[in-house]
Amino acid sequence: MSVTTMHVTQSVRITASREAVWRAFREHASQWWGAPYSLLDADGTEIEMPMEIGAPIIEHSGSHRAAWGILTEVDHERVYAWTGNMGMGGASWGTVTYEFADEDESTRVTVVHAQMAEIPDQVVAGYDAGWRDLNERLRLFVEEGETYGFTGKNTAPPSVS
Repeated sequence: MSVTTMHVTQSVRITASREAVWRAFREHASQWWGAPYSLLDADGTEIEMPMEIGAPIIEHSGSHRAAWGILTEVDHERVYAWTGNMGMGGASWGTVTYEFADEDESTRVTVVHAQMAEIPDQVVAGYDAGWRDLNERLRLFVEEGETYGFTGKNTAPPSVS
């Protein structure tokens, strides 16, 4: 098995304050994060984004819990990062970093995902498309109140699919 590195960067501009985007990102993650980006295949799934370094990013449904990784960096309304296998399983380890920056009257949200494992090209393409989809779901939730996450439609918005 050879080790390769995946590096995906996706960015979206959201017409809202950094505070509003941050709150939607962290406090309402289940409104915009959903299928098919799920570790659990269950109704009633939710995702938790903690604020304590070392705490797990948890997906849960009832008593069933799964971790995306552990929180490794947080700077209120600026950076939120976690490290783990990001749903790849096996001998895979990486970091996802969300950055929030003011841009005129909007907020630029950038996600950077770096992963080490044996990663086929189609998996890289899937993660690239997946982060783009999740960013669009976050944008639609903040700007229009549309819920494409676990506690909403739980599907990709028409503009992405």
